Parts: sequence; structure tokens; C-alpha cells
Amino acid sequence: MKTTILIIINIILLSILAGCYSDDAKSTAAELDMAAKAGVEAAQQAMALPPGSYERDDAILAIRAKETELRMAGFEECADSFAAAAGRIILPKL
Repeated sequence: MKTTILIIINIILLSILAGCYSDDAKSTAAELDMAAKAGVEAAQQAMALPPGSYERDDAILAIRAKETELRMAGFEECADSFAAAAGRIILPKL
């Protein structure tokens, strides 16, 4: 299950990276929306795991890692959108 979630999150990340790439480093509204949807999906999958489980903790940490990867790749706006959307799902449930 953990491996499946990580694979899905990696696929989402690759989609975001492909969609957010631009020469002028400005993300379009569509790219930001795609990043937000990916954040929501990753957060929903994490919250579907048993509360207090290592699997849930790992899934939440994986979301944070993906945000960091986006930032390090230069996609600041997409990282902000991804993290904010995931946070809106996760934070009320912690």
C-alpha cells in the first residue's frame, strides 16, 4: 500500500513538473490548478490511511518531500499551490 501511494505521488509530481515548466519561471493558472489538484489528491490518499499509523506519517512526509522537490527544481509557485492545497486537507484532520 505504501509503495502504491509513493508511486502515485511520484506520477503526480512528474505531471506537475512537466506542466509547470516554463522558460520565464512564471506558472500559468492551469499549472497552478494542476499542482493544487495533485496536492489535494495526495492529501486525501494520506488521510485515508489509518490515523496514527506509520503509513499515514510516511505519506504526509512524502507530500512535504514533493513540495521541497518542486521548490528545488525552481517551481516555487507550483510548490506553494501544491502545499497549500494539501494543507487544507491535512491540517483540520490532525
